[in-house]
Amino acid sequence: MSPATTTVSRVITKEELCLLEQVPARCGIIIFGASGDLTHRKLLPSLFTLAQENLLPKRFYILGVARTPMSDSVFQAKALESLRSSGTAAAREEFVRRC
Repeated sequence: MSPATTTVSRVITKEELCLLEQVPARCGIIIFGASGDLTHRKLLPSLFTLAQENLLPKRFYILGVARTPMSDSVFQAKALESLRSSGTAAAREEFVRRC
């Protein structure tokens, strides 16, 4: 049995691949373990970047679930702190309002 050959006309970059998919009209993002370190170091900054690059819908929300009791305002303050070095203050405030 001979190995199959594949012809590739061109390689699609990650950015082009993201643009091939349609952005949904609205969505909800649920983060389990939202009070944890991973959420604040990696997930929220990554989601913020996606929002800034218009790769998230205009209408989305982020719902955090965790074992640690936390009010919405406390979670939003922590989210704002985790984004302190990203984007503009207005963009950060707009993003955090969705949390």
